[in-house]
Amino acid sequence: MVMRTTTLDDLYAFNGSLLTVGQTYALSAFTSEPDTTLTLDDVDNDHVIDANEATEFGGQTVDAVYSGSSTIGVSLLGIQVNLSSPAAVNVYEVDNVSHVEYIDTTQAELLDGLASQILDTPVLSTTLKLLGINNANQLVRYLETNAAVTFDLQSGADFPVCFAQGTRIITRKGAIRIESLRVGDKVLTRDNGYKVIRWIGQSSVAAYGKFAPILFRPGALGNQTELLLSAEHRVLLTGSECELLTGETETLIAAKHLVNNTLIERRVGGLITYYHILFDQHEVVFANGVACESFYPNTMALQALDKPSCDEVIALFPELHPMHHEAPVAARKILRKHEAKLLARKFLRSS
Repeated sequence: MVMRTTTLDDLYAFNGSLLTVGQTYALSAFTSEPDTTLTLDDVDNDHVIDANEATEFGGQTVDAVYSGSSTIGVSLLGIQVNLSSPAAVNVYEVDNVSHVEYIDTTQAELLDGLASQILDTPVLSTTLKLLGINNANQLVRYLETNAAVTFDLQSGADFPVCFAQGTRIITRKGAIRIESLRVGDKVLTRDNGYKVIRWIGQSSVAAYGKFAPILFRPGALGNQTELLLSAEHRVLLTGSECELLTGETETLIAAKHLVNNTLIERRVGGLITYYHILFDQHEVVFANGVACESFYPNTMALQALDKPSCDEVIALFPELHPMHHEAPVAARKILRKHEAKLLARKFLRSS
């Protein structure tokens, strides 16, 4: 039995159940919610919320959990237009209220995407004029009132838990596949030269939901080969955009916030093995040519490990025990959700 805790963001509440097959719901019926803590009693230690496992959403008992996708669309004078890319979601039912978590996006971003798709479809220009819509802002306002969403859901949801198998890490001996690294090997860090690996962890999971990795295609961040990272794994961004928005010339941003469905996308399906490497302190290392963080052992990260792995880390670093744990010093400023999304948009646009 392992107690796991995480913070959910991009949440929207709906009064009622969302399980009616093929049912379409007005997007305006969903209200934005603040970030909320989710706690799971992971009885079988599989990082997945099962029906027999106690789960709490903001301190309230969760009645049911579903995962799947949602599709946003709108009817324009009888012409149905749906956003071409469904959005991955988890849904937590509490007292007949459905709390929808968008894993990679927000409703505002979905509306912007639908608006762009409509404006890029020439055959709809006459329809828009008949509706009195003459520009993008008017279209977005129309969508806010008239758009609808459908869900394709299944029981169960992944529970969030750095590098995928095959990733090459720069070491004193050259670029080594991460699965070949051993405790005691020396890895090149951005700030402190070669540092000794103190601990290595790994876990194999189904690559669905929050466990599906983020794929960085060649050239996405200056990398020459593909790079796979877990969604929560942070990469280093540098430059004027960082300083303008955060006051820092270099910041760490979660891979999931950089998804643009072109050079950076979520890869779903199959099994994947993730590896964590831990040093005496949080470091920035080089993975397939990209500057990425090492394992950052804050409370949430430790709770996401299985018990033997968590015990190993705490045995090495007793100061990390939850009884007297203070957050370790991060190698760079770690961006909060709203900062990350702003910076990601500017960075990807400039790239």
